[in-house]
Amino acid sequence: MESPDVKKFLNDAGKPVEEMGKEYPWEEPGLRDDVKKKVLVTMPEKQKMKLDYIIATKPESINQLINNLIDGWIIKELKI
Repeated sequence: MESPDVKKFLNDAGKPVEEMGKEYPWEEPGLRDDVKKKVLVTMPEKQKMKLDYIIATKPESINQLINNLIDGWIIKELKI
């Protein structure tokens, strides 16, 4: 059974941010931009080798590159 928070989150999926309200987990008071959380990602070995190859040609770290890519995707998904 889904909690009311999960139902609201799922119901608002795809809506522009202006229509979503201010009741999302990332809007909780006390959340800080300077706190970093780790996410473990598994991928096929060949994909990781390709990523390493690309990273070797870029000035940013693998962490910076992945954060930038995910941030762009999040913005697109939330229509911010």
